Amino acid sequence: MAKDKLITIRIEESKRIAFQEWSEKNQINGATFLYKIIDKCIANELSVDLIYSKSSIESSSVTNIQKSIQQLSENLERRIIEQDNKLATLESEIENLKILLSSQNLQNRISEQIESRLASTQRVVKRVDERSKSTQKLAKRVDKSAQEDDLLTDAQLAKILGVSKVTVNRWRLGQRKPSGKHSNLFNLYEVVDKKWRKI
Repeated sequence: MAKDKLITIRIEESKRIAFQEWSEKNQINGATFLYKIIDKCIANELSVDLIYSKSSIESSSVTNIQKSIQQLSENLERRIIEQDNKLATLESEIENLKILLSSQNLQNRISEQIESRLASTQRVVKRVDERSKSTQKLAKRVDKSAQEDDLLTDAQLAKILGVSKVTVNRWRLGQRKPSGKHSNLFNLYEVVDKKWRKI
């Protein structure tokens, strides 16, 4: 049985110290770890590319980056779709509000037209009422004038009856009663506002 040989390698002091700290941190024996690496290299269980090339690591990193990008892209696309759906819903709500606002504006315009027509009608009614009152006043004046034309003063009635004005005045005031041929005077005339009107 061959004796074990001691292998000595040259390594920078900083790297030796760093490897020693790494070994202590991971609670392994540095010499045993190196021995096992040699065994795996001999057994072809350890790829040379892993030691001398970064291609596998870089390839793995690129794959991971690509997966991350793909995932981010999918998440972004999903969020865009969600936002599009929300935007479509918002646009629909805006259209409904526009329709409601248009309907409200139409109602307001109709209300304004109704109020305008009502105000116009009220003005017409007011003018008609004023004209009606004016007509009534005119009718009263005409009626009063007609009545006044039918009324006789004491002097006029005295002249018709052939008696004195004083006598007629006393009859009207009730100081004396008509007699003789004039006894039926109050059956023919009535006193209206200090005048005589034929019945």
